[in-house]
Amino acid sequence: MYKAILSVSVSTAAALAGGVAAAEIEQIIVTATKRELPLQETPMSVDVVTGEYLGKADASDIRDVAELAPSFSVAQSTSPLSKSYYIRRIGNLGSIPNFESAVGLFVDGAFRSRAGAALGDLFDLQQVEIVRGPQTTLHGKNTTAGLVNVVTNPPGNEFDLHGSLSTGLMDAANSVNLWQFEGVINAPISHGTSLRVGTAVYRHDDTLANLFNGDHSQDADRHTARGQLQHSNGEDLDVRLILNRFRVDSARQGDLVLFEGNAISSINEAFGVPCPDHDIDDRVFCRNHASVFDHTSSDATLNVRYTHKKLELSSISSLEDYESSRDFDADQLNIDAVRIIDRQRGSGFSQEIRLGSTGGDATGWLAGVFFLDSNFKRGSATEATAVLGADAPNLALLPGLPLGEPGDSGFFFSDSRTRHLSAFGNVDWTLTESVSLTAGLRWQTEDKRTTIVNFADHERPTAITLRLMPEFSDAALSRSTTGLSWHLGTHYRVDENWMAYALASRGFKSGGFNAGFGPTPAGSREFRDETVRNVELGIKSALLKDRMHLNASVFAARYEDFQSAGWVSLRFLVNNAERVDVSGLEVDLHALLSDRASAVASLSWVDARYGRYTNGSCYFGRQPDNEAATACDLSDRKLPQAPRMRGRIGLAYEKPLKQGAAYGRVDWFLSSKYFTNSTLDPRHVQRSYSLLNGRVGLRFDRWDISLWVRNAGDELVVMREGPSNLFLDDPAYGRAFAPPRAYGLAVRASL
Repeated sequence: MYKAILSVSVSTAAALAGGVAAAEIEQIIVTATKRELPLQETPMSVDVVTGEYLGKADASDIRDVAELAPSFSVAQSTSPLSKSYYIRRIGNLGSIPNFESAVGLFVDGAFRSRAGAALGDLFDLQQVEIVRGPQTTLHGKNTTAGLVNVVTNPPGNEFDLHGSLSTGLMDAANSVNLWQFEGVINAPISHGTSLRVGTAVYRHDDTLANLFNGDHSQDADRHTARGQLQHSNGEDLDVRLILNRFRVDSARQGDLVLFEGNAISSINEAFGVPCPDHDIDDRVFCRNHASVFDHTSSDATLNVRYTHKKLELSSISSLEDYESSRDFDADQLNIDAVRIIDRQRGSGFSQEIRLGSTGGDATGWLAGVFFLDSNFKRGSATEATAVLGADAPNLALLPGLPLGEPGDSGFFFSDSRTRHLSAFGNVDWTLTESVSLTAGLRWQTEDKRTTIVNFADHERPTAITLRLMPEFSDAALSRSTTGLSWHLGTHYRVDENWMAYALASRGFKSGGFNAGFGPTPAGSREFRDETVRNVELGIKSALLKDRMHLNASVFAARYEDFQSAGWVSLRFLVNNAERVDVSGLEVDLHALLSDRASAVASLSWVDARYGRYTNGSCYFGRQPDNEAATACDLSDRKLPQAPRMRGRIGLAYEKPLKQGAAYGRVDWFLSSKYFTNSTLDPRHVQRSYSLLNGRVGLRFDRWDISLWVRNAGDELVVMREGPSNLFLDDPAYGRAFAPPRAYGLAVRASL
């Protein structure tokens, strides 16, 4: 059976999560690479954060995982749907709905087409696995930077009922309340058949204060539920059905704190509605209409595994469906000018079938096929996407031409379909007791079809017909592509404590279309396939009788036709950077300091820059290098969201008591500076920062009571920044912040 295990930082999280340190570092089996190997013999870099440690760290969102695994990062702007994953600083902008990520998301082995839509709160998990570097040979779809595999706890054979309640405060513009509940029940039904059901609810009040009308923003109201049914005959057959549902109920999310600039300030002043706060570094904004976000997603996964002698047949079948809407103030003014209602709907079916050896021989192998049929719809042909408000006639689009009349509406609808088919294989050879080789190959073909329709309910020129939804951009687009991925690797066991490995790979990601609204001509909406070549050298060691692990790797990758996105004339557009170069060093150290204490230190140092990018977006005030395309040359510039250094230090201590134990843990995360916007505007730089999280508590019998804090220093961290929506030649821009300091009390109980 093909599985995989983690690198040193995996067991780090496990040891810190547990109680008294063991005599040696615990090994954990992971599944993301479809291989089964001992901990220190995996010839690649893998991070794993266990579900137990996520609970200890009070982590409820995938963004929290990034503070525990420095090679992985997450950015979000206007809503949970805009989440972007990065591994080794490579990722893609999540604000473009049909722009496929370079970091693949898998939940219990099933591919998920959109990260922000598929993943709710992190609860009742076995672990989160992060595989660094291109993984397109075994996984194929959207993994040119790596992958994230979320593994839930399977049903067990014994009755279990446990839950937790955490409550506290967040130091935002106003002090706001938060609370989180999790509950899980596991029950055996009959011999070999078990049921597991769980739910999680997370809520906090508004963290952004609206000075204009008190309609505050950036709250949270999330509900996640999961049900599982598993049957095993204890010998050769295992069947597991997993149902998930994630919901966000009418949350006021998606507003940015705005630096007003000249046009916005002048218009607000002219209408007598100036904003009394102009500090871009606080959590205060002014808007006449706060954004409202609704989202519901559901998925079902059926995993079947059958073993016969030395062969194993595996099947992963999955359905996913999500629907969301965001109603927001597009003009970013304190008047009623332009409102947009962004409706999105996605669905998909995927099927993977694998046949492989179960191990024990000098040669191990697997072969499989993967199929995906997904569909994404945005907008509506019957419900307006853009609506002009009461103040539209009083604003000029051009001299003598107002934005339009109140109630003028624009309609946008796009329908995108993707069909993917791939076949893959992998072989491992054990040449000697010290040397092993591995090789893999994947062939894939992918068809994409997109239709785009724009129209307005009026004929006269307005902001809608000229700038947002002109009819001439209606299009019917299609493309087909075929690609190959491969990897070659070897590892050499120096002795029982040291192992060295080398890895080379080629990754592939298919191109697509810019399917959003706007005046982009049909012939300019396509972007090309992306390829990557990667090499990696690493060592893994188990020292001091397996009480200390020291692992390190160096890597270099070159991306050709890297798919990059930027804000161009009221819309996000994807094009291709000719070349992106990435190189770096990763070091993981984990030590058991005593029978009661353990420590971890992880460092990710990466240089990620555009080797050549002549068609990049221009920031305000920069003269285009290509006047015809209004593009700027970003060659040899650092990528956005790419700090050179990210690191983490963690300490855990536990003291046994007569009736239980007292424990404490602290995690310190640090990051160097980075650009927060794709234009690489020198104004949009997040300075170096550090985050301190901690917990102290008492555990006795079936109870666990603790005090916790996140971002103890209340660091102000900017996730993304971007120019204003409507005013192109203006220095106005908006900011999306990471969560502020939060602290509280948590109680856990089990029966």
